[in-house]
Amino acid sequence: MDILRSNSTTSLLEGQVASNVVERLWANWYLYIGNDILATGLLFFLVHEFMYFGRCLPWFIIDQMPSFRKYKLQPDSIPTNQQQWECFKAVLKSHFFAEALPIWLFHPLCAKLNIVYGVPFPSWKVQIPQIVFFFICEDFWHYSFHRLFHYGWFYKNIHKVHHKYAAPFGFTAEYAHPAEVAALGVGTVGFPILYAYVATKTDQLPPLHLFTITCWIILRLLQAVDSHSGYDFPWSLNKFFPLWAGAEHHDQHHRYFIGNYASSFAVWDRVFSTECGQLAKQRREDRANQKAEAIMSRLNEYQVIGRRLPTDSAPEPKLFRMRIFAPNTVVAKSRYWYFLQKLHKVKKASGEIVSVNIINEAKPTKVKTFGVWIRYESRSGIHNMYKEYRDVTRVGAVETMYQDLAARHRARFRSIHILKVVELQKADDVKRQYVKQFLTKDLKFPLPHRVQKTKALFYSNRPSTFY
Repeated sequence: MDILRSNSTTSLLEGQVASNVVERLWANWYLYIGNDILATGLLFFLVHEFMYFGRCLPWFIIDQMPSFRKYKLQPDSIPTNQQQWECFKAVLKSHFFAEALPIWLFHPLCAKLNIVYGVPFPSWKVQIPQIVFFFICEDFWHYSFHRLFHYGWFYKNIHKVHHKYAAPFGFTAEYAHPAEVAALGVGTVGFPILYAYVATKTDQLPPLHLFTITCWIILRLLQAVDSHSGYDFPWSLNKFFPLWAGAEHHDQHHRYFIGNYASSFAVWDRVFSTECGQLAKQRREDRANQKAEAIMSRLNEYQVIGRRLPTDSAPEPKLFRMRIFAPNTVVAKSRYWYFLQKLHKVKKASGEIVSVNIINEAKPTKVKTFGVWIRYESRSGIHNMYKEYRDVTRVGAVETMYQDLAARHRARFRSIHILKVVELQKADDVKRQYVKQFLTKDLKFPLPHRVQKTKALFYSNRPSTFY
């Protein structure tokens, strides 16, 4: 069969000779259809459907076989037939209503960009570098937009559809919002188009053949389905080629809903530190730090000194010093200006902070008694109160006071004004009975669950539970 590299079907009967079976089938297809636009559109659509669902079918069969559970990345999450069927219908609907039109309009674009579709096909030495180039470019495009789809509005309204299944399976490869299908599809089709456009402007690049684009799309479909399969075998490609992402890479993305954004290679996730392992480790460290901060004192005692802004009439204004209990310096400054405005009519706009220092406890290992004078606002009015607490630090006593008022009086943090915190040195200064009981000489605590053992069969005296 002789075919010319032409944009007219009538001239496909003259020209170079098809040298193998694939080239003959390719030429016969165009001759049989008789319309280039229809032939290219129908070819791409059928190839897409057969390769996608044909590759999903083996994974569907494997999901029904318990002998393959040992290779399942999430063995406790096996998709049901109902889930497989719903996903199949949704993907098929997307193919007909979202992807069909761009496929049918592809041939006019090929003719405009001088994309060759006749025979013979270019050498594999030309096709392989082109396909590798498409893989690399598409992977970066996929990483960028996939990471974008995990932010705020994009995830909530677009990408959340694809993350319906935390344990992916074959059919979920293209189970996504139409906007996401279009955005990520640009990376698959856009770079061959860009390559063909650049090739028309320069003689340095070999022309692009439609058969090369077809092979590239087939390989991309196989990669997408396999990465969503949920199975990792000892003979998987990522075991021999470490840069290849594979199913394990993308399965972690669906499990943790973050990280591992690339499609084909794991390079970009390593470069930008978005691998699931790195992110999970960072999250564990953050949670550990937060837990440690929660265990430690949540408040600090600050000494805040401020004043009015200097003026010509008062070049050295009076300083005002306060002790503020707050979780950080920002809250300490805010509460300082709040109280200073109430007490001395000095606002933040007309004042300045001179210094902010943390006051540390001198003996943080010695138990002490603290008296706390407070004023708090309830629903019925403003109340003055005096409380006493036993603790090792002033900050600890104040934290206990906040919890006590929240439990007993439903007083909120912002409604409590600490007037004074004093360490009670003498036992006579302690007024509250619930604190005095801890100041008794030779204080002992009963241990009701600890019983002295004896070898005697009967023991007449009551055992002592005191040390």
